[in-house]
Amino acid sequence: MRIFRNGRIMNVNQDYYDKSLLLFIYNRICSDTGKPARAARLIGECMANLPYEEEIYGIEGFLYRRVELMYKEGKMPLVVDMDKVKL
Repeated sequence: MRIFRNGRIMNVNQDYYDKSLLLFIYNRICSDTGKPARAARLIGECMANLPYEEEIYGIEGFLYRRVELMYKEGKMPLVVDMDKVKL
């Protein structure tokens, strides 16, 4: 995966955003609502919280795949309505 930061394209690992963005936002949504996060809201809020200088094209699909993989690996609880997200 590559990101654009500080005027340069940089290589980063696939799990670059897992803890700092996906799990952070997931836990915030659960804490605020008292319910499991819905997939569309999780992905939307993650996109809104990406640093401007780290823009990634096609981020929706990438975040969806990361959430799906994290669930399969037991790193994230099931996200509600994953089957309803349209990419």
